[in-house]
Amino acid sequence: MKKALKIFGKLLLILVGLFILAMIIVPVAFKGRLMDMARTELNNSVNAQVDFDDLKISLIRSFPKLNVNLKELSVIGKEPFAGDTLMGFRSFQVAVNPFGLIGNKGIEISKILLDHPVIHALVLKNGTTNWDIVPEPADTLTEEPADTVSSGMLGVKVQLKKFEIRNAFVSYVDREGDMSATMDNLNFLLKGKWTGLTGSLFIQTTIAAVNVTMGKIRYVKNGVFRFRATMGADMAANTFTFKDNELALNDLVLGFDGKVMMKGEALVVDASFNTKETSFKSLLSLVPAIYMNDFSDIQTKGTLALNGTVRGSYLAADSTYPTAVINLKVSDASFAYPDLPESVQDVNIDVKLVGDGTHPDLSTVDINRFDLKLGENPFHASFHIRQPVSDPDIKGVIRGTIDLATLTEAIPLDSTELSGLVMADMKLGGKMSMIEDEQYEAFTADGSIMVKDMVLSTPLMKDRLKIPSGRLLFSPRYVDLEQLKIVTGPSDMTLSGKLEQFIPYMFSDGTVRGKLDFSSAVLDLNRLMPETPATAEADTAMETDILSEEPAVVEVPDKIDFVLNASMGLVKYGNIEARKVTGKVVVKDRKVIMEHVSMETMDGSVTINGEYSTRKPGTPGVSMDVEAKDISIPGAYKSLVAVRRLAPFASGLNGKVSSRFSYSGLLDKQMMPILKTVNAYGKLQSSSVSVISKGVFDKIKGLLKLNPAYTNQFKDLNISFRVENGMLHVSPFHTRVGNVDMIISGKQGLDQSIQYVYDIRVPRKELGNKADELISGLFSKAARQGLNIKVPETIHLKAFVTGTVKNPNVSLKMGDQAVSGMESVKEMVKQKAIGEVRKKADEEKEKIRKEADAKAERFLAEARKKYEEALKIAREKRDMAYQKADTLEKKASGSIVQKLKVKAQAEALRKGADAAYKQAVKFAENQYKKAEAKAEEIREKGKDL
Repeated sequence: MKKALKIFGKLLLILVGLFILAMIIVPVAFKGRLMDMARTELNNSVNAQVDFDDLKISLIRSFPKLNVNLKELSVIGKEPFAGDTLMGFRSFQVAVNPFGLIGNKGIEISKILLDHPVIHALVLKNGTTNWDIVPEPADTLTEEPADTVSSGMLGVKVQLKKFEIRNAFVSYVDREGDMSATMDNLNFLLKGKWTGLTGSLFIQTTIAAVNVTMGKIRYVKNGVFRFRATMGADMAANTFTFKDNELALNDLVLGFDGKVMMKGEALVVDASFNTKETSFKSLLSLVPAIYMNDFSDIQTKGTLALNGTVRGSYLAADSTYPTAVINLKVSDASFAYPDLPESVQDVNIDVKLVGDGTHPDLSTVDINRFDLKLGENPFHASFHIRQPVSDPDIKGVIRGTIDLATLTEAIPLDSTELSGLVMADMKLGGKMSMIEDEQYEAFTADGSIMVKDMVLSTPLMKDRLKIPSGRLLFSPRYVDLEQLKIVTGPSDMTLSGKLEQFIPYMFSDGTVRGKLDFSSAVLDLNRLMPETPATAEADTAMETDILSEEPAVVEVPDKIDFVLNASMGLVKYGNIEARKVTGKVVVKDRKVIMEHVSMETMDGSVTINGEYSTRKPGTPGVSMDVEAKDISIPGAYKSLVAVRRLAPFASGLNGKVSSRFSYSGLLDKQMMPILKTVNAYGKLQSSSVSVISKGVFDKIKGLLKLNPAYTNQFKDLNISFRVENGMLHVSPFHTRVGNVDMIISGKQGLDQSIQYVYDIRVPRKELGNKADELISGLFSKAARQGLNIKVPETIHLKAFVTGTVKNPNVSLKMGDQAVSGMESVKEMVKQKAIGEVRKKADEEKEKIRKEADAKAERFLAEARKKYEEALKIAREKRDMAYQKADTLEKKASGSIVQKLKVKAQAEALRKGADAAYKQAVKFAENQYKKAEAKAEEIREKGKDL
């Protein structure tokens, strides 16, 4: 027996040793295969690219727990988020004890750790989210078998001991809702233990810096957040109960009581909250300008009461939400900074907000009192809303004076200069239907808001802003803007006029309409607009990434219908300086429409009719008709990026040109043209253009042995051109350089590649001596051989220009063989040996050619007219569809679900309109191309006769 026990003991030691050895060797031996399997399974389970640097699996470190650790895990999106990182982790760790399944004790998840995660959540304008990466399950036609594994595990406990997030950074950008948020240094801890269907959870969250922005307004700046709660859970009753808990943002601390339960498809909430700290100072901590400036030193008085309830059911199917009630009261409060001379006194606030989740029209807003005293100036406001959905019934009062200089003496505003007076005295009262039904006498809207001697300067501003005077006079029918004057740096602006439907615009879904007069002696937009990347970078960037950063384009607001009559003495934008700028500007339907806007610029004059549209947010479009007269070529090259990109050779030209053209295209985030989207067509005319730098014509002169001092002036230019998908196409046009006749045509690409053909007729007398001697010698030799050939007075050849704008290649061609230098002259003499008949026919051919050119031009003019009419009709149909979609959205009523359905219908209308517009434009362009081909055919026939 003793011997048997000894043998058994040795056997047990060997087995334990082998088991320990296996736990060490297996993870190492199969690590590569396990990494490949893990990478494959992760990528197959999500619609994203998942990768990691290392995988560690261990049973030794915390036996009997199995530890899995993924190092440097990253999740990168696919289209339309290709290349964008959704999330990344320094380390993703899981520790599991699977041996609890033996004996039905439960699986113990002892730890889940996300170490230093970085998460970027993004919602595009169309509502697409970058975190929706789990593919939909494949449909199956077979009935799923019973889940025997799950059935067999009924009653088995899963015990989560710890879930932790360390030092996370989270960013959320919602372009559809125009909001963003960031959370820096987020730490989260969840502990729990389940026994059967009951358990308890402990949750603790801290965030070092919270930032929230909505509609370009930052509501929270570097806020400090913390949340701690212990919750009881009863899965049999589907109930979670709040126990000991608190939520704090900066110094405002709230406590919660109540419970949350599931009843069928509904989530039922019955919770209340109140402030744990009744000091007025805790409420002030929510004001960024105060909290970020020596908040610990501020001295306060007064009491705070903040409480509320959330009760009711959340049911997604019919958009039912719980009803929320919030009460806020501040009594006899004040605050002051010890180092500042002024204080804010007599702060009294009484607010009650009710959001009815079942019947939104029963929601109410009651700002019964909002009072304070700044220096010697009291301020009072109150505001009430009833029936916010069906027919908003409002009542409000604003009365008081704010001395902005006193404000800077009460609140520290570092490096900010602020002074002037803002005076308000107005009353509002009545229902929106009164305004809509033009029952103006039944609605109360009386009073004014005035600004006097206001001055504002911050480190972010290039120039100090001054508003010497401005006043808004309110009435039920309209708001009268009286001579608002603004001065900043070299710019001055004066604005006056009337705004109608202002109250429905502010408090419901109305569109504000207005007729305004705008005047300025100097308007320097370069100093008014925010900083942009360096010009050199902007000139070379063809496109920008629409996903990696937030668009910075100028969005035209919705529900605006303004007519602006503008008159400006001098306007500066980029390198453009325009004088005597006048015209009408209409802001409507997310578009800025220019009607006969004229100006003097680039030593000439320009008249523009067109529009800038942001109907597709983030992707602005421009379309316009332009008439330019006597524009300086050097001025255009210096001022216009499009000229520098599409016609860089203009840097070597001098003279003035006139043009009429139509233009359309998209702009990037720097508000610069995306050249591959540009489409344009038109004509360019000039009596004379001089080539002032070496280029193509100098090479042609060299091949023809023309005198280097021969004129470089191109006479009587009349050029038809079009720009399509970023490619410049030049139709054949006639010009003269001295006594040399040319017909030039070709095209040029975005990469500056060029393909031009010069059809040249040069008088023999203009050729250099060497060329003339060789021609005479060749013809004399032909005469000795019995050929009766006279030297022609006009030499006909073609120059083919290829390569790039900066490095052009030129070759001369006669017949089907390309030659250069004097070889071209020899070939030309051979061709002239055909006979004297061609010489006598030259004059008639020239006449026929000119008639063919004129006929081709008439044909093209008619084609252009039809093209313009087709585009106009297509734009009008698209705009009508957009207006119909806008009307549908404006008239949408009922539940949120119904409104979303209407919104989807409106979007479908817009998409259909866009598709029809593109199809119409494509058809019109194809027809115009056919017309160009026909015109070219007419010209070629004229040449061949």
